Amino acid sequence: MAIINTFPLDATLNDKDAWAGADFASKLTKQYTAKSVADYLNTKGKVSIAGQMNYKFVIAPYLEEGVFAFPGGGGNGTEWSSITSIVISVLDLSGQDITSLLTYLIDEQVLFQDVSGKGSFGHYIVRGLQPSDSLGYRILTLEYLGGSGTVRMNEYYSLANFYMEIGATGVTSVDASDTTFVSMTPTTPSVGNVELTSSLSATGTPGIDTFLRGDNTWAVDNNTIYYISSTQPTATEVDLRLTSSAAVVDIIKLVAGENIEIVDNGSNQVTFNASKPASSFKEFTYTAGNLGTIKKYEDATKATELVTQTFTYTNGLQTQLVTLYIATNVTSTKAFAYDANNKLISITETIS
Repeated sequence: MAIINTFPLDATLNDKDAWAGADFASKLTKQYTAKSVADYLNTKGKVSIAGQMNYKFVIAPYLEEGVFAFPGGGGNGTEWSSITSIVISVLDLSGQDITSLLTYLIDEQVLFQDVSGKGSFGHYIVRGLQPSDSLGYRILTLEYLGGSGTVRMNEYYSLANFYMEIGATGVTSVDASDTTFVSMTPTTPSVGNVELTSSLSATGTPGIDTFLRGDNTWAVDNNTIYYISSTQPTATEVDLRLTSSAAVVDIIKLVAGENIEIVDNGSNQVTFNASKPASSFKEFTYTAGNLGTIKKYEDATKATELVTQTFTYTNGLQTQLVTLYIATNVTSTKAFAYDANNKLISITETIS
């Protein structure tokens, strides 16, 4: 074999140009084409490009490192636009663990591209990264943005962070709709530099003396102030007077109930007292030949019973029962005795 430097130099390479080299396994001398060397470097990730990882698409997940597949397997010839999730090895074809990079790519744009056919690619946003059924794999959730072509079994693909501004082409016009109590502009489709504004649709005028009512109205606060006072028009009643700043008076009347005494002290202080039940008797003065003051039943029907009742009469040391009627020319002093129910038991009269 001639000395290497005796061969002419060729600065133009093509895929079929070859080099001689030794096969590692057989130790035999073989030819290696420029294309085969390039494919090896690309598919095995031997050329390091920041943010780019190489993978092979396979028939089923969890079979080997450096691969990706569909969660249910299969899918040869699936269009990029139909892919929503894949199972991917945390080790790429170069054997490097890219778990942290995959995590970093969540909500970022990525590009899958066929190594041997650049026109086949899928552009996505990574929307999630979850553990899979195998420790060395993750489930990648994808949102499709664009692309062309299909994925092919046992082909090699590069995965890279890829950003493209999509806002300018993603929105062509803007409009808004009015909602309850809120007015929006514009309410018709508008293009170009569009400014969205919103405002309350309430009627009336907002200000320091108005407030927003539940009926969507700016209403004026009437600033009414109430003053409270009390008076006692009768012995059993007290009036609470609410006088507004507009001189309008409202009265709340307090009325004493049974066995209750109500008193206003004249200084807006009202006191409630419990009172003793009224006696079933009342005093009256006998006339027409009868002297003295005694009590009779409140019930008028009991009056006859009372006047025929006897009582104890005392004249010096002599005591006897007498009737209620006494002579007109006698001056007497009477003492009345009642039982626990306030019923008259006896009358003691002293004659003088």
